[in-house]
Formats: sequence, C-alpha cells, structure tokens
Amino acid sequence: MNTAEAARLDGEGHLVITTSRVSEGGKTEYHTGGAWTDGLYEPTFGYLEARIRLQTQRGHWGAFWLNCSPMGSPVGDAGAGGVETDIMEFHQRMQGGNAVQHNLHWDGYGKDHKSRGHETSVQRLGEDFHTFGVLWTAEEYVFYVDGVETWRSRAKDGGPVSHRPEHLILSLEVGDWAGDIAEAELPDSMEVDWVRVWQRAEPRAGEVGSGPSS
Repeated sequence: MNTAEAARLDGEGHLVITTSRVSEGGKTEYHTGGAWTDGLYEPTFGYLEARIRLQTQRGHWGAFWLNCSPMGSPVGDAGAGGVETDIMEFHQRMQGGNAVQHNLHWDGYGKDHKSRGHETSVQRLGEDFHTFGVLWTAEEYVFYVDGVETWRSRAKDGGPVSHRPEHLILSLEVGDWAGDIAEAELPDSMEVDWVRVWQRAEPRAGEVGSGPSS
C-alpha cells in the first residue's frame, strides 16, 4: 500500500522512496509510495529526464513515468486520450537486474488496452546513479539512458503519441511482476537526485523558433 512516509527527502538533496515490511498483529503488509505532480505540473511535449539510483531487491519495481486522468478517453485516439509513458521501469528479474524497460500504454486499461515497449541493457543499476529521459514531440517518443538513445516510437509507424498535458510520477510498486517480495531484504529504496524538464519556448513575433527553456 502507498503511504506518505514512504517518500522523504534525505537532507542531501535526494528524494528517497522506500519499500518496507510492516508486521502488526500477525499480519504482514508492504508499505511503499512515490511522488506525483498531478494537478501541480502537467507539461505537453518536451524533454524530461531524471537521475536515479534504483532499488536492489526483488518483489518491487521502480519507475519514472507520465500519465493523465482518465487515460484512454476517448478510445481510438491516443493524441486526445493520452498515453501512459513509462520512461523507465525496473525490477531485479530483468536480465538479472541489468536492464530497464521503456513502455507505452494507450486506449485505457480495459478490453481496448494496447501497449508496446523495449528492453535496454544497463549495468550497475543498483550501484550507481543513471539518467533516464524521453524526448516527447507531437510525432514521436525518443528514449535515452545516460544520454544515449535506446528506443524510438513514431506515430507514422503506428506508435501512440499523447497530445494531452500529462503529470510526472516517480514510484516504487509491489507486485508479482517483480518477483516474490517475501524474499526481499527490506527496507529497500530508490533514490532520485533530480528531475528536469525542458520545453521549447514559443517563438516571438518575426522569429522562426527558439531554443529550449527549463
């Protein structure tokens, strides 16, 4: 379950999101959480990047992603309905903890749901900080790890592209997809050094265009 206490600042400039095992009255629960910008900051298009050191234990997954509410309304029009854009998802079962996934989900989470994705090998995920980013334009998503392009999904090739404002999410989630959390040595954390967003400024009168602004 998500709890407010699972996300904190460590006093050294990092956001720390932690999964913990809590036992009370013979019952075991797993507390985790995240940070959202829903209703606070919701960009449309731009380059988004975060510097993150990922968790080391199985049974939960770290993610840096975009979403909107309700995603998939209307069905059949990803531009208007929005796209869940998983800039990075990671758990220890991915190539023995040496890979992340980039995923796109659209047309809601029911019978019309669609998705596509790509897995990228990355070494020392739980030991070092790495940067994960996406360039989001009206025509495509371009994903990056440590400044290197790792995957590209284009509208002209059948990929979905959201044209809606979307909020940013940093999270740890517990679930079977990541393995058996009972085997994990907890607490275990994901550390976020920074998140940065660049959006192209509107051109002034008489200008063809201008550079990005953060």
